[in-house]
Amino acid sequence: MAAVIGALKDMRGEMDEMARLELEIMSTYAAAMKRVGSALTRQTLLGFRDAHMQHWKNLTGEVRRISDLPALQTAVRVPPHPSGPVSAYASEEAVLAALHQSELTLCSLYERWARSAAVQPLLRYLFRSCLADGRRHRSWLQRRLVDRRREVGPRMCG
Repeated sequence: MAAVIGALKDMRGEMDEMARLELEIMSTYAAAMKRVGSALTRQTLLGFRDAHMQHWKNLTGEVRRISDLPALQTAVRVPPHPSGPVSAYASEEAVLAALHQSELTLCSLYERWARSAAVQPLLRYLFRSCLADGRRHRSWLQRRLVDRRREVGPRMCG
């Protein structure tokens, strides 16, 4: 029983971390939409940001449901990234690479808890759903990065 309670406390802490990362990635997607040239890319990024907003809402709702402690936040807002998600001078490629890394970080958390035996079926479904979205986002970002590198061509120094 103590192991289950410990796992639930760990899960609660990581769910707060997932919710915090969801807020950060929403902010990064919002900044990225201002940096990309293609309207189609902006539309895709908007869809990804909206998916993360839904993840955040679901996560914070579940945190409130499974614990007596208040959830990380209660109002939907996309705060500025504390360290500045993308520099004002970052290239589109750098922005997409930052998003890809953020998706990778979130996916690793979702994957760990989606596989945990201590997780209730409803939460496991939520984690698997968020993981599937994250993998889809990562795949698209990876393809876009490859395309971008082809468009730009080899870089010359000096």
